[in-house]
Amino acid sequence: MNNFKRIPEEKQKIIINSAISAFAANGYRKTSINDIALSAGISKSMVFHYFGSKKALYLFLLEHCSYLLSEGMSDTWSSDFFERVKIATDVKLSLMSTYPSILLFLSSVYCERDKKVKNEIKEFKLKNKTLSSQIALKGIDDSKFKPDIDINLVFKILLYFTEGYLSKIPIKNNSDIRLMINELGECIDLLKNNFYKESFL
Repeated sequence: MNNFKRIPEEKQKIIINSAISAFAANGYRKTSINDIALSAGISKSMVFHYFGSKKALYLFLLEHCSYLLSEGMSDTWSSDFFERVKIATDVKLSLMSTYPSILLFLSSVYCERDKKVKNEIKEFKLKNKTLSSQIALKGIDDSKFKPDIDINLVFKILLYFTEGYLSKIPIKNNSDIRLMINELGECIDLLKNNFYKESFL
């Protein structure tokens, strides 16, 4: 992996984008190093030089993409639940402007069944679930919610909605990002109006 980290950052992004796009579209088993190399404009041998194996590349992408999300969301610690969701969504959209397939790749991991990466994915899911819950719920002012509202269920609804929305729509330019931010913001406000006490709207 050290060989990969030594190359220019722009070249790293090209290789990462080629790899996550391929794995997201085809899954682990059907993705070939040759396809990734062709898409990235490098030789197959260079991919092996950087990562050693397809499995090592896949696991690197898991950790790297997860790190990018968690690092970006370290500043989302508003005590207001819906404000935090908006900030987290902005972070994801910003990442998608650099790595268009990042959310689609991470979503595909949850459907991956290849035995060669089964154990590693199991560990990743557990770690990611814990991290997501902490980011979304730690320090939240739950007094703003109407009585009998299950905050964990609201979190799941928003998670499924935003992840699905962001992973299905391609981003081509900054105008797309602004449009998506506005649309998602309106949807989040709609949920907020239904789940928060009137005094907090």
